[in-house]
Amino acid sequence: MNHQLGNILIRNARTSDVEDIVELLNKIIEKGDDTVWDMPCTVEFERQWMENLRPGSLYNVAQRMDDSKIVGIHMLSPMLRYYRATAHNANMWLLIDLDERGKGIGGFLAKTTFEEAKNKGYERVHMQLREDNLNSLSFAFKLGFRIIGTAENQAKCYSKYLNLVILEKSLL
Repeated sequence: MNHQLGNILIRNARTSDVEDIVELLNKIIEKGDDTVWDMPCTVEFERQWMENLRPGSLYNVAQRMDDSKIVGIHMLSPMLRYYRATAHNANMWLLIDLDERGKGIGGFLAKTTFEEAKNKGYERVHMQLREDNLNSLSFAFKLGFRIIGTAENQAKCYSKYLNLVILEKSLL
């Protein structure tokens, strides 16, 4: 699966991308207010995680063509895949490099991954966002997500409890 928009290539993630992915993740984690991750990711952890993805998972990256830098990652994984009744649902997260936001990369990456997910039989996608992450919530609405609930005090980051907004999108 390869899709291109200008200087950006969307493709499946590879274990050879691990160092670039960890760099992107850690920049966002260090910022401190976009995600519930509150400790740096290691290359070893990410490599092991990628090698043990659940069957049916999709892990795509947005890569700049001119310097091969990974500037976005989008992961969908089955929600309780062992139950046939929920096999059409996926959980997701999507992260874009801090310096590349607002350039259409996230929308292109999401659109491409959602098409692939629909072709694999997924009908709904769910995600959780920090209630105070208004930029990500706005982006989720642009992608067609809707709020289905709020989990109060669901995360504890840097000794502070956070509410997580639960969102869903239909792929049908």
